[in-house]
Amino acid sequence: MRAKYGLKAMSDLAQLDRGAVLQSREIAERRGISKKFLNAIFADLRVAGLVSSRKGPGGG
Repeated sequence: MRAKYGLKAMSDLAQLDRGAVLQSREIAERRGISKKFLNAIFADLRVAGLVSSRKGPGGG
């Protein structure tokens, strides 16, 4: 299930313009995934170097 949700989230990110930001909350709402579960998936993707993140307002 993690791989499936990870791929869905990555496809959302791939559709963005380069440098654009998409908050994990937005992806979770759009895809019907628990935000907590999606954040755990993104943690693995960050460690693998597949995504980067920013904290704070406007971060994603």
